Amino acid sequence: MQFTPNQEQKLRDLNAKTHETADQIGQKAQDIAHDVKDRAQEFGQKAQDIAHDVKERAEKLAHKASEKMSEIHPDEIVRDAGEMIKKHPMQALAAGAIIGGLLGVLVAQRRGRRV
Repeated sequence: MQFTPNQEQKLRDLNAKTHETADQIGQKAQDIAHDVKDRAQEFGQKAQDIAHDVKERAEKLAHKASEKMSEIHPDEIVRDAGEMIKKHPMQALAAGAIIGGLLGVLVAQRRGRRV
């Protein structure tokens, strides 16, 4: 097949335009990949920062809980429990029954019995 000089020029122009468009698409793809990489690094850093903050807060809470537990004396717990039982005898009875039932189930399971 033979092309006229005008058709050959159009083919060369089309070929050049195709290459130019392909180069633009390739550059755009590289830009997008670079942006994705940057954002992934940002998110990774944010995740590390959040994890560090959570760890610090957990350590502070654990320290506070430890301090509070060291401040509590067993006689205070017994006294407070006694006051609670006096104020709410039915709830205390129900809680005792539930706890007793759970302990019974646990002991039975340890001995190999089914409940």
